[in-house]
Amino acid sequence: MRLSPRLLALTLLAAFPCFPQMTVEQRLFDFEYVAAQFAKFYGPYEWKRDVIGFDLYDLKPWLARVRNAKTDLDYYEIASEYVASLQDTHSIYILPSDFFASIGISVDIFDDKFLIEAINRSQLPAARYPFAIGDEIVSIDGKPASELAAWAAKYRGQGNPRAARRFGAAALFSRSQQILPRAHEIGDNATVVVRRQSGETETYEIPWQKRGVPVLASGPLPTTATARSKAAKNSPDILELLARVQRRAMPETGVRITGLGSRTPFFTLPQGFQRRLGTAASHFHFSGTYVSQGKRIGYLRIPNFSPPNEASAYFELVNEVAFLQQNTDGLVVDIARNSGGGCYGQDAAQLLIPRPFISVSDEIRPSRLDLIAFESALNSPPPAGAEQWQINLAKAIYAQLAQAHSENRGRTGPLPVCGLDAEVQPLQLPDGSVFAYAKPLIVLTDELTISWGDSFAQILSDAKRGPLFGFRTNGAGASVSGFEGGSFGEGFLNLSTSLGLRTQTVQQPGFPSTRYYENVGIWPDIPYDVMTAENLTSGYAPYVQAFTKAILDEINKEVR
Repeated sequence: MRLSPRLLALTLLAAFPCFPQMTVEQRLFDFEYVAAQFAKFYGPYEWKRDVIGFDLYDLKPWLARVRNAKTDLDYYEIASEYVASLQDTHSIYILPSDFFASIGISVDIFDDKFLIEAINRSQLPAARYPFAIGDEIVSIDGKPASELAAWAAKYRGQGNPRAARRFGAAALFSRSQQILPRAHEIGDNATVVVRRQSGETETYEIPWQKRGVPVLASGPLPTTATARSKAAKNSPDILELLARVQRRAMPETGVRITGLGSRTPFFTLPQGFQRRLGTAASHFHFSGTYVSQGKRIGYLRIPNFSPPNEASAYFELVNEVAFLQQNTDGLVVDIARNSGGGCYGQDAAQLLIPRPFISVSDEIRPSRLDLIAFESALNSPPPAGAEQWQINLAKAIYAQLAQAHSENRGRTGPLPVCGLDAEVQPLQLPDGSVFAYAKPLIVLTDELTISWGDSFAQILSDAKRGPLFGFRTNGAGASVSGFEGGSFGEGFLNLSTSLGLRTQTVQQPGFPSTRYYENVGIWPDIPYDVMTAENLTSGYAPYVQAFTKAILDEINKEVR
């Protein structure tokens, strides 16, 4: 009897319930390939070894785990943990999956508790799910929220340990298999225990919203568009190469954190606030003014340093700085939960510092591929729009890359990445006067001020432009590039290829004296912990009062 193709397929699936798995040799090959990519391209190796205590060259325990892996999902977990052990916001192992599951609840850590920060009422109507912002998530499917958050944090390294916990909290109801290998191992519903602010506990059955196809093994599955598009980039031109060197942005995390990279601030602005930017979809920035103790205070939020149109965003910011200079007594610059970007950060800093300052410099770890790319680009006709200073900058970077490549694990010396000189001169009008915001300002930062957010805070702090207010920044002090992460498992890597430098050596608790700000972050002049239940349940009124007092103090210093 001949079986139909469909019946034959069903028979084979019944006989072989497991999807095709990699062999032990294939897993070992892929893992050693991942380690080799870091050995070849990773910039902060010595820093991580000496300060964090993780030596990526010590593969013996990892290879033993790979040999003992029973499934490909076991392997993916090991590879993800290995990369996350670097405690590097820019470095991540990405699975070839598009599976994503979510529930319309955002959770963050306030007063060391996992509290609800936002609820999507279109998915979770209050009549059926009456829990509220400020209630505590106790457990999900019988597992404590703290345990689940720690599980998620294992696979997503962060330069700052508090940021790592917060990303773990965000993953409680927002799970991407690109980051969490076992994100798909959930039911149709989650059993969620909530402790209300009254102290009573309630249990809810909440459906997961799922999309995509989970990876169960490395069998005949397509690589996701995210990984393939990054890996397939060929023959970059000068502008693309410069963008690679200049880019400091957090890779996709697959989790939802309120306000991260968002134009709208995560807190409620004070009564009487008059919004200016942020009213139209075309606006990149958010701004406005309010009055306190007779002083007009400006507020400017820069959500990230990757505007979709840099020229338009810059023109918008120039006009807003001109207004703020004329119409305010002091300015609050908000880069809390800023997710990074590129050299737009230097342009923004130049509009806020009315004197020369030192911008971003990196020590870059080059490869032969980098040299070939620069040689090819410099020997080709310049792309449309390339200016002579950009061509000269590419030549200067290439010369230092070539020198460093000749050395054992060489890195360049301090190398400006946004211009030919690290010293940036203030903008001047035709009459010779300086154009910048020159009145007192403060800068809002937190542990989710990431990448170019770190760099922007570093520039203003080292220039002594105004005090930083809040929590130390993320500590993602490097540029990031993408690489293939194995032939058989089809993973993908983001990793740091440089180390960012401050203009001065600093000593912060838990770290040696250093000019690097990887992991260290930029520490506030005025510490303030916004992550409290009181802030959450009041629209962050104490936070707003505290930073308003800080800018008023700066204004009054100027008056005296």
